[in-house]
Amino acid sequence: MPYEVCLKPKNGDMSLKEFQEFFSKRKNCRVDGSEGVYENQNTGVGFCFEYMHEENKGALNVRPDGIYRVVLSVEYCQPAFFFVEALYEIYDLVKQENFVVYDPQADGKSGGWPFSDKEMFDNWTHCNEGAVLEYIIGLREEMQYLPVMPYDTVQKVWEWNYFLEKLGETLDAKMHIPTILAVEYKDEYLTAVVWREGCPIAIPYVDIVIFSRRKKGADPSSFEEDDFEYCVVDYEEIKPLIDKYSEKEFANAFILGYDTPPEEITSFIAGLNSRGNFSLIDMCDILECEVIEDAVLPIIQQGK
Repeated sequence: MPYEVCLKPKNGDMSLKEFQEFFSKRKNCRVDGSEGVYENQNTGVGFCFEYMHEENKGALNVRPDGIYRVVLSVEYCQPAFFFVEALYEIYDLVKQENFVVYDPQADGKSGGWPFSDKEMFDNWTHCNEGAVLEYIIGLREEMQYLPVMPYDTVQKVWEWNYFLEKLGETLDAKMHIPTILAVEYKDEYLTAVVWREGCPIAIPYVDIVIFSRRKKGADPSSFEEDDFEYCVVDYEEIKPLIDKYSEKEFANAFILGYDTPPEEITSFIAGLNSRGNFSLIDMCDILECEVIEDAVLPIIQQGK
């Protein structure tokens, strides 16, 4: 069972047609029948809005203040920012679109209650810890392959990726603003950005930088993926060049805004060995170290 939040227009019911028209116009949403799918390509976050038909109404949807036709569902065992991004949507629906909200996971709340993002996040966190515990028990010996990162690291990745477009509106259009990726490299789970051929870039702090370099003999006018190879470098190794050629810091990033890549940077990239043995990790597959500890620690303490 996912975490479900019920929503309805404050002043009435909502037809299926109204649901489809409304959610098809929302950013990052697409509608298929009675389901609205939210997908943010920058952050990797996804969740669903479902329209409850008459035959699907139940105790959770029929409240004293009306029928809550819209159910937002967020799966458990995902980074906390998945629910944070859902809370952004809920907040907008309540504050800007005049919806009211009912959280079935909150005891004693009948619906139409004042929206509290903190209370709802705390409810989700508690429920998620229980789901994480069940998930870990099911993994058993395979738990060693579970991608984990510190909470603060995962949160910073999401914040950068979520505000990527706004950052792009602020900086020069020629500036490359990379998505921060999660990768497995040398048996570690790390953060990374891809930097193509030393181009102008806004580069945040990450664990590794993946240089995308044109292969020898490749057509210089081609941008086909097969024409490039990848070289992985620790961030600290490239930091002296970043410090030397960045013109300013902005939004927790170093801005390298030159017109042509400096020869020192192009020479550095050309001299790298091709080290591309890394694999991308879906953000939905990552769990925070602290969440695992909070879920498992009480069980360990009970066993002592």
